[in-house]
Amino acid sequence: MAKKRFNEKIIKKHLLAQLEQAGEEVREKLIEWLWEDHGVRVSGNWSSIEKKILKDDSISSRELAVFMLGEGLKINEELWFTDFYSMEKSKDRKET
Repeated sequence: MAKKRFNEKIIKKHLLAQLEQAGEEVREKLIEWLWEDHGVRVSGNWSSIEKKILKDDSISSRELAVFMLGEGLKINEELWFTDFYSMEKSKDRKET
């Protein structure tokens, strides 16, 4: 379970970085989507949005990706096929 949760968080971080670059209009729509679809209220600043999405397990990376596609953003589908957990574990072993 830790592996799945870790990978999900990394994917969300990648998607959030892309959303942050998408601009003000997309940010406002994201805030609206969070409230209407998930009952999650956030203030308008980006760090608040990011924290809420990363902490809330009910907002999946797939749902976030669907929102992004609806806004015309491209998604790197390889994110879901990358094992970030194993990559991190391998990196930790090399550092010790």
